[in-house]
Amino acid sequence: LPTGQEDFKQLRENGNILYVDKTYFIKEWWESYDKVTLISRPKCFGKTLNMSMLDYFFSNQYTNTRHLFTNLFISGEREIMEHQNQHPVIFLSFNDLKNGDFDFVKSQIKMKIWQIYLLFKNQLMESDHLDVTEKLFVESMKPDMSDFVAIHSIQYLCNFLNKVYENQRAIVILDEYDILFSENWSLSTFCEEIKN
Repeated sequence: LPTGQEDFKQLRENGNILYVDKTYFIKEWWESYDKVTLISRPKCFGKTLNMSMLDYFFSNQYTNTRHLFTNLFISGEREIMEHQNQHPVIFLSFNDLKNGDFDFVKSQIKMKIWQIYLLFKNQLMESDHLDVTEKLFVESMKPDMSDFVAIHSIQYLCNFLNKVYENQRAIVILDEYDILFSENWSLSTFCEEIKN
């Protein structure tokens, strides 16, 4: 596998790359019914690729990803396959955060949150399931949002999406969250501030 190849779709559509089938993880994770799953180790073991795989499998932002899973374990699991491309997926990765002071890093996180809202904005604004106040909140989301709004924004987005897609719960995938606590920043006041 080439270094840095972390996009499941690109990997599967590139005929020159051998892919070791890890799609059993989709079944295992879905049937665990865990509210939170933490996968922390080992390093460089394909966690990001697996999260990308989950995104391509479950996300309703993709019209059809069935071909990506052809001839893989999960394609034979009829009950799980019914969930393919049926769920709103919030995929938030911190892998490209740039080093800097607390305010700079915070502004990058807010930008990522805003971009996630943009991804779902049309569905949220056009839905009859959200009231005027909720739509005003969605409309008000900007990269310079307050800290209070940023702290609660993903929780609110999940609630909104659960209303819009009544029977399809929202799935949140956080990747490389630990970069916020990396050794590069641990000696600065940044780490203490971000923990608070």
